[in-house]
Amino acid sequence: MIIKKQVFIGLLFCIVTTFSQNKNILFGFDEVPQSLLVNPGLDVNYNAHFGIPLLSGVYVHAGISGFNISDLFEDDGIDINSKLRDLLSQTSSNDFYTVNQQLEIFNAGYRLNNKRDYFSFGFYEELDVIAYHPKDYIAVVLDGNKDIDRLFDASDLSFKAELLGVFHAGISRKINNKLTVGLRAKLYSSVFNATSRVNTGLFVTREGQNNIYSHQFIDVNMEVKTSGITDENNEVVAQDGVIGKFLVSGNMGLGLDFGLTYKPKENIEITASMQDLGFIHHRKNVTNYKIEGNFDFEGLEFQFPSTLDGIDYWQNFEDDVTENIGLDTLNVKYTTLRSLKFNGSVAYKFGKKNRNNCLRSESKNKLANEVGVQLYSIFRPKQPQVAATLYYYRRLSKQLRFKTTYTANSYSFANIGIGLTTHFNKFNFYATADNLLGYADLSKSQNQSIQFGMNMIFD
Repeated sequence: MIIKKQVFIGLLFCIVTTFSQNKNILFGFDEVPQSLLVNPGLDVNYNAHFGIPLLSGVYVHAGISGFNISDLFEDDGIDINSKLRDLLSQTSSNDFYTVNQQLEIFNAGYRLNNKRDYFSFGFYEELDVIAYHPKDYIAVVLDGNKDIDRLFDASDLSFKAELLGVFHAGISRKINNKLTVGLRAKLYSSVFNATSRVNTGLFVTREGQNNIYSHQFIDVNMEVKTSGITDENNEVVAQDGVIGKFLVSGNMGLGLDFGLTYKPKENIEITASMQDLGFIHHRKNVTNYKIEGNFDFEGLEFQFPSTLDGIDYWQNFEDDVTENIGLDTLNVKYTTLRSLKFNGSVAYKFGKKNRNNCLRSESKNKLANEVGVQLYSIFRPKQPQVAATLYYYRRLSKQLRFKTTYTANSYSFANIGIGLTTHFNKFNFYATADNLLGYADLSKSQNQSIQFGMNMIFD
């Protein structure tokens, strides 16, 4: 039995081409209220804000590491199978596909009577998907198991996908003129989750003793856990009431964010934050699929004369597989951890003091220019993803502030980003875009992200 292909695209892209959630431009953009979501310890310089519902925070990111879409689908006359083989040779099972999308439903905040605390709260929807490159699976689909004694590793299958609603509330407290700290609490409501993280086992074809080949599944232990997709009868959950699941789904969790801003000198600022230290407990509409065991197959042994024996060979084969490594469907509760994120930055401020700041009076004499370095990390199923950013920030006028970034991350070392925020009376509009060079040809870009929003800010 030599396994062949003709399903390759389905396997390659059924695991969604999809981020890393690094809001490197928004982090430290103090005038934008949404920066409180990446650093709850922000030194807030306004008295109140509220976001325009559904338009205060729109964020989308998609990325691929190891290759780009053009490598696979460019019309250059090269056969798709040849391109897939080249892709296999240049990528590893640690390459990944990722998508992250967030939509703020509402966001608001105000300064408490003690003047040093700023309370903020809101609700947002988030979709987060990461899938690792299933290199050995693609190799089996593409070329079969023709290479004798080659080991195919089941651990190449690793992914996580979830859609959830997040309630949040936090406090930013100014301890003194140098230090501000913050804490944000989160309540998660999972609409659906699908995860498969720790899979083990090998598949190998060797020379057989009773036949030409022996196909062996060795110590296979694979599991896909889902919630909110199918019920206990393994039937797809009706989509009616999805909006309610964003609020209270039955699959709930808790999380915390921490942050601080420290200014040892007027022109030096150090910030750090941690986001999504939390979990979600899945207990409603939970279905788990598990394969476990060993199996050695050397082909079907026919008995002759076959017309007289009345044996159902294929049924026997199916029963043999089921007995050794059969698929079990379980309804077992499980818990997933959120993807923990860290941010940190050091900034140096210089230039003439800007006396046209339209925000809080105590910030009117801020220095107009700022340069700094930001570091970012997010914990993912196989290994952390990290990024380093250099940036320049400038207050151009009372109405306009500007930030540009250069970032090296898991996708490339040539990401140029830009952010703008405007203030006209109480109305604030902001927009950011990363990897500007990638917009010249999106098919050759390995990651793109955009974010924009509108707020009302009150001094």
